Amino acid sequence: MTHASAKTSSTFDTATIFDPTLYLRFYGPSLTAERSEREISQLLEILQPTGPLRILDLPTGFGRHANRLAARGHQVTGVDLTPGFLDRARADAAGLATPPEYVQGDMTSLDAVERFDLIINVYTSFGYHDDATCVDIIRRFAKALVPGGRLVIETMHLGGLLQRWQSTSCYQVEDDLMIDQSTFDPVAGRVQTRRTTIVAGERRVASFFVRLFTPPEFTAMCRDAGLVIERWTDGLAGKLLQRDSYRLLFIARKIHPTEAP
Repeated sequence: MTHASAKTSSTFDTATIFDPTLYLRFYGPSLTAERSEREISQLLEILQPTGPLRILDLPTGFGRHANRLAARGHQVTGVDLTPGFLDRARADAAGLATPPEYVQGDMTSLDAVERFDLIINVYTSFGYHDDATCVDIIRRFAKALVPGGRLVIETMHLGGLLQRWQSTSCYQVEDDLMIDQSTFDPVAGRVQTRRTTIVAGERRVASFFVRLFTPPEFTAMCRDAGLVIERWTDGLAGKLLQRDSYRLLFIARKIHPTEAP
């Protein structure tokens, strides 16, 4: 799943972090069909749509959410920067009556105008750029929504993450390893990670970061873009966001031009 772009700091090695082979090697075993089905069911339970929606899934990764939304009758566009993920998404969409439209692109260059009823940005897909670019991305999301349309962002919750903080984590799939060594910069609000992967004896090292915005920061960014946040939850679980919640999800609605902010 590709989140970053050329505008990202040099401390983010996009090509390695979102290399489809490496990504699916270590994340694939946990991203099962059952999990993806459950997540989409949870998302729709939170949103309670009254009919088919025009949905933008950005970034879409390998389409695990986009394909399931399309299977439920929604008109879906999936955008990602990595051709390998899009190839997998299209292959998995074979057989759907109305498959998603998959497009290679990046959230920093989204230029749609009032085209979508819903934009989803989930599974920690936000915060991979400098703050000014993140602000611009929110504005682009807002511009792409019809009045009354909604934006869903789901990511890590800073409070819960720090309570469970581990500076080093290791994932093993058979004989292959992925080792993350992380630090947190409280001034920048960023988790910076050095990732080492060892696959079939080949060692690769790359860096990436995640800017974890707080609810007041997200509220201000959305307000400035013409969005009003309607709900905060503990991720897709749908429960109220708590101090120790590990995941954070919010729903923001685009204000109608005639509506008082």
